[in-house]
Amino acid sequence: MTDSCFSDCIQLVQSGDMNGLKQIYTEYGKMIYSVALQICRNQHTAEDITSLFFMRLKKAAMVYKGGCGHKKWLAVSARNLTLNYIQRQSREVPEDISDEKSTLSSTADPKQFEESTIAAAATVKALSILEDNDREIVNLKVYGGFTFGEISDILKIPPSTVAWHYRTALGRLKKYYEEEADL
Repeated sequence: MTDSCFSDCIQLVQSGDMNGLKQIYTEYGKMIYSVALQICRNQHTAEDITSLFFMRLKKAAMVYKGGCGHKKWLAVSARNLTLNYIQRQSREVPEDISDEKSTLSSTADPKQFEESTIAAAATVKALSILEDNDREIVNLKVYGGFTFGEISDILKIPPSTVAWHYRTALGRLKKYYEEEADL
């Protein structure tokens, strides 16, 4: 999605048309989820944060000013929201939820759901071998579609360092998958 298209979607949201929000979610939902998951390392919490992010995006659309690169703005916003969410959760006392019944949403194709869940779990497992900063760079590059320069701006490190961490991480992932294939 271009900056111009993103601005058009934001204008739709500002005028009360939620189709703009739907377009943004369709384009960037996975990126927001991956940013949250990389930080919190819990799928359920990352889903909650992603939902919260898009609920808050409705309000943030009213004050959005274009020109700063919307993908960077979204990623930094998701990262800040995740950090704030984790900090807020650490201060709360957990409730006893043993009496609550857990329900799973039904899916049209259980086999496809199972396969995608297994693939996601395998990806999370593979990424877990990486150092935190390497994993964050891989997530931003692969799932977020950011350039090394954009990642450099987000993480406040030189682009050459971002590139080096990315190449190192890919090498470690390649070695991991080769070892897994031998088993």
